Amino acid sequence: MIGAVLWGEDEAKSWFIEPMKLKNTAEYLGVSQYKLRKWVKENKIPYSRINNKYLFHKTIIDAWKNGKFPNGEVKIVLDNEIIDIQHEEALREHYKRYPELLEKKEIEDRISKPIAYSNIEYKIKHEGVYLTVGDKNSVEVTVCLSHTSINELCNDLKRFRLNK
Repeated sequence: MIGAVLWGEDEAKSWFIEPMKLKNTAEYLGVSQYKLRKWVKENKIPYSRINNKYLFHKTIIDAWKNGKFPNGEVKIVLDNEIIDIQHEEALREHYKRYPELLEKKEIEDRISKPIAYSNIEYKIKHEGVYLTVGDKNSVEVTVCLSHTSINELCNDLKRFRLNK
């Protein structure tokens, strides 16, 4: 059973710290290797599998001990564009188990993806610039960016273009 899906290299790096083999993890938890294998088979502990060997990570185990990380196999999706069959199955299982995360993910996807064939209108006001992004049928979002934010954005864009 899939317990957690980590999205991207940065999230994986934040959790995959201090890898431990089965023996080290059993010692760390104060249980036998047999008991730890049983927990893995019963999906009672978070684990990763690499070349059919179990791998544990101290940060994940510590979070799990505090009730802040789910049981089951930890899967990583490094690239949204390349999700293999195993990842698709993992994601389906994960989102069945945590439907609130699916809703959150859909909202994040809507926010982060460029809106195709959208109109972008802006109005400059005293408090900032109001951007309205939408299409012919509906308004997707209206936001107000302060003048300071606009200046920072312009500076970041200049730096980006210079480093390209």
